[in-house]
Amino acid sequence: MRDNDIYRQVIRNSFIMKNAWEDWAPYRNNLTELVLSLKPESVMIIGGGRCNDIDLRRLLMVVNKVTIMDVDADGMHEAVSALPEGMQKNVECRTASLTGIEEEQIADFCEAMMAHARAAVNGNDISFFTESLRELLDEMEGRLIRSERELEAVLPEGATDVVLCNGVHSQLFSTLMMFLKMLFGSVRDYLPGLDGFETEVENRVRHMNDVVIPVIDKVVFKAAAKAAVFGNEYMPDNPVEGADQCIRDLREYYAPKETHLIWEFNRAAGKTYDMLIQICPETIINY
Repeated sequence: MRDNDIYRQVIRNSFIMKNAWEDWAPYRNNLTELVLSLKPESVMIIGGGRCNDIDLRRLLMVVNKVTIMDVDADGMHEAVSALPEGMQKNVECRTASLTGIEEEQIADFCEAMMAHARAAVNGNDISFFTESLRELLDEMEGRLIRSERELEAVLPEGATDVVLCNGVHSQLFSTLMMFLKMLFGSVRDYLPGLDGFETEVENRVRHMNDVVIPVIDKVVFKAAAKAAVFGNEYMPDNPVEGADQCIRDLREYYAPKETHLIWEFNRAAGKTYDMLIQICPETIINY
């Protein structure tokens, strides 16, 4: 690891919830029972990471196989190693990105942009800052998965009975957005006049979500032999980026059955989400 790796030391670590297992217990139990009510023999958990929101042990008492797919290999290993040894053999971990952008590439983006920001501030050159960021975002966008075939390489059709994709869409570019907000905050006093450009950058990231989310939704749907279960933060008055696109896409094309679960996300901070759970059965419509 690089000594000045801001991505791993600051950005990525901020997404690790230390009290998640305790705080999320009611939500975890309800979500697990919802998945089991679909009577699967196999389950795939997309973006599962440490699996604090799903009870792996409870699943494995019923299903024959669980697959976890995430960019966070360490998190998946932690989740599986906590299981009894006899259950571990029934879990497969796949390290893969849904967007086509790997963690190392985001880390490189952050390091490069930090260097450009320092040069721009030292030279009092706002144009250098804006053009450097545009170029790096162009490179990032060029890596996006844009076709089903690309994503089906890691998420093939009919891969499992039930696919769970919970709280994933709002996180697709969350680390990137967190870095960008931190970056703008650090240079705003030295490079005045960035407000309009900051809006441009936010729109670029929104566009990236718009590109990948329909592809992700369709491939996740096709990977499920019985049903695909999507969970997204439901805030109609203040829509959550990524989550909102998924909710609208599923409603338009997949005729999901919908229910709500309350997710006490951070008890100490009083942060709770109304999670819209959309269950997409076998038949697709309108595509």
